Amino acid sequence: PAPEGFTLTELAQTPEQVSRLASDGSPGHAFMLSTTGNVWRLDTETGAVQPAVRAEDFLPARSGGINCMGLAFDPKKRLYITSNRQDRSGPVAMNRVVIYRTPGPLTEGAPAKPEPWLEVSYPWGIGPFNHGVGHLALGPDGMLYCGSGSRTDGNEPGTDEHLARTGEDPLTACLWRLDPEQTSPEPEIFARGLRNPYGFCWTPEGELFATDNGPDADAPEELNVIVRGAHYGFPYQFSDWTQKAYPYSPDAPADLKITRPLVNSGPDGGFNPGGPPLSTFEAHSCPAGICYLDSTFPESSRGAFLIPRFGNMLPKPHDTGFDAVLAHPEAPSPGGGSGGAGGMRKVSVHTFLKPLGRPVDALVSGPGTVLIAEYSRSASNSGPGAMLPGRILRLRAAEK
Repeated sequence: PAPEGFTLTELAQTPEQVSRLASDGSPGHAFMLSTTGNVWRLDTETGAVQPAVRAEDFLPARSGGINCMGLAFDPKKRLYITSNRQDRSGPVAMNRVVIYRTPGPLTEGAPAKPEPWLEVSYPWGIGPFNHGVGHLALGPDGMLYCGSGSRTDGNEPGTDEHLARTGEDPLTACLWRLDPEQTSPEPEIFARGLRNPYGFCWTPEGELFATDNGPDADAPEELNVIVRGAHYGFPYQFSDWTQKAYPYSPDAPADLKITRPLVNSGPDGGFNPGGPPLSTFEAHSCPAGICYLDSTFPESSRGAFLIPRFGNMLPKPHDTGFDAVLAHPEAPSPGGGSGGAGGMRKVSVHTFLKPLGRPVDALVSGPGTVLIAEYSRSASNSGPGAMLPGRILRLRAAEK
């Protein structure tokens, strides 16, 4: 059923598994990115889906192992796509990262060919943990921000001689800041210590919030307030843990100040009444995309972040995630630091919609209207439909 104050519509069934949603600011449509690099135009009223950019028109031929995880537009309506590609041609496998950009706006019915705008490389990740370069978003300062996930679960060396045993790279486990007006941009490292910052967005006041996925070691998943120059713990510390996650977890530098995540004040998202504080969500729930709901939304959701949670990918006694939650952050303290008792800022978390099939992203597509992208049709870790493309759900403020 639709959440109170909303109507719920299955707007479209996606032609491929979708990793991101984005808008160029024009009313009536949004864009979907598939992990293969195809971009689709979505009519947000009728649900009609049309090709906008074809992967074969801009990705290198025979580019096996490609993974496209970021989609954004700048004020000139140029489209950006992030891609990660495994290259095993040398003694050590590399991640070839390219951010592609179109020369100008997309024109309906006309082919668009994104061109390489930024190209960097670093050693491919250990095991399945090449989180890669993903989410792109334009900040209130006019700069382009980009999440770069870790290449390890928690600094493990691995056993494959073809994978670098060097831990994290200076370009991984961090948030980049890029100038869209530069023709040859260099990533500025805006913040570090982020294992997999899958989604981030800003409040109207300019605060930057980001989700972060925790390790296999069952640490809580995080919601962080991102501040320039801050460090959020990875790989030294997870969530609010004081113990090391693994025997190989490194010691933090003595002078490193670690910024901790928001504390869940309940009632949902893993909150345990009477239990120890949780910073922020239960382990393995995989908070993914995030968007801010403004004053055009019903009062119960106004001023909250809508966060789809992809769900656990490891077998567990009970599934977590497979839902979307509303996160209402406590106001910051007057001095600009964290609010809440003991200096730890809190966030109330309410289940908004469930069950969902691996929800991966959310986008405000108009006044009082938000889209949720499902990656697949599987609403549990072991359920059917894991390989079937998902849906786009539209939630709209109900007319009074």
